[in-house]
This record gives sequence, structure tokens and C-alpha cells, in this order.
Amino acid sequence: MLRVLTVIILLLQFNSYGQIDPKKLDSLSRSIDSSAKLIRSDQDRFIKVQDSAYHSEVNKALGQGSRNHDQFLAEKKRREEKERQQAIVRIGLSVLIFIVPILVLLRKRKPKS
Repeated sequence: MLRVLTVIILLLQFNSYGQIDPKKLDSLSRSIDSSAKLIRSDQDRFIKVQDSAYHSEVNKALGQGSRNHDQFLAEKKRREEKERQQAIVRIGLSVLIFIVPILVLLRKRKPKS
């Protein structure tokens, strides 16, 4: 009986340490809220910096005059043409990869004389 009583007292002490003080809980809640606000403000500031960098790059790429705009469009057209040629080459190679084994399998072997 004494051992059971000792175990119960020890378990009650562990339970009492698990209790959270309401003052600590309020301060923890305020700390979490302030951290969340700080993180949101940092994210907003980062997004603004990214947007301004993006807009400056777009403005630089387009340029102020139509000459820079024409250069931008020509570069875009060259890039699209290059991508189209690469796609055609990839399609051609894939067709060859599938056709060559079929031709090898269909080829009749000559009997040895």
C-alpha cells in the first residue's frame, strides 16, 4: 500500500508540472501573434522588393523607345525559332529511336550457304 501511495504522489507531481500558468499562456499567445505579424511584414517587404526588381527588369528589357522594343521582339522571335528547331530535332530523334529497332527486327536474315 505504501508503494502505491508513493507512486500516486510521484504521478501527481508530474501532473502538476504539466499545468500551464494562465499568465504564461497569455504571454506565449502574444509572442506567437507578434512573431506571426513580423513574419507577414517580412514576407510583404520581400514581395515588394521582388515586384520592383521584376518591373525594373521588364522596363529595361522593353526599353524606353520603340527601337529597344523592336530588339526585344526580335530576340523573342529568335528564341522561339530556336526552341521550335530543338523540338523538331527531338521529335526526329525519338522517331529514329523507335523505327530503327523495328527495321532490325523485320529484316530477314540471309541463310548461310
